[in-house]
Amino acid sequence: MTHPFTHQQAPWSRGRIHKDVHWTASAEDAKAVEDDFARVAAWSRKNRRLLYLGEFGVYQAADMPSRVRWTAFVDRTAERQGMSWAYWGF
Repeated sequence: MTHPFTHQQAPWSRGRIHKDVHWTASAEDAKAVEDDFARVAAWSRKNRRLLYLGEFGVYQAADMPSRVRWTAFVDRTAERQGMSWAYWGF
């Protein structure tokens, strides 16, 4: 669900076909993000490598409340897993 939301109507992306996709932080969507980050964090610990989440964001076609909700969830999840991050904005 993340790509259709983050890349909706972005002309360079397969997400360009999506419109009016909202991110509500549903249990299913939150779990998907948390599971992905946990898997990467486990690799980081096992391999003793620091992680940097660079250039993440949401294309401007998404509604602002969903963008804020998604961004806050992603950056807090990254921080809980010990990752540093930088937001990308267009």
